[in-house]
Amino acid sequence: MSSSGLYYGKYQFSPGTWESVGGKGLPSEASEAEQDYRAALLYTRSGPGQWPVCGQ
Repeated sequence: MSSSGLYYGKYQFSPGTWESVGGKGLPSEASEAEQDYRAALLYTRSGPGQWPVCGQ
């Protein structure tokens, strides 16, 4: 979880974004492989802008 408590897991997904790529529950409770898979889906759909700091 982020220090703000709004983002979860390896890629700091918001719950809504996680759900939009088919995730269930909290990202931090999913396996690392599932987080990788869903992050790749999000990247393909939306590009690196989903990660404004490290996506530059």
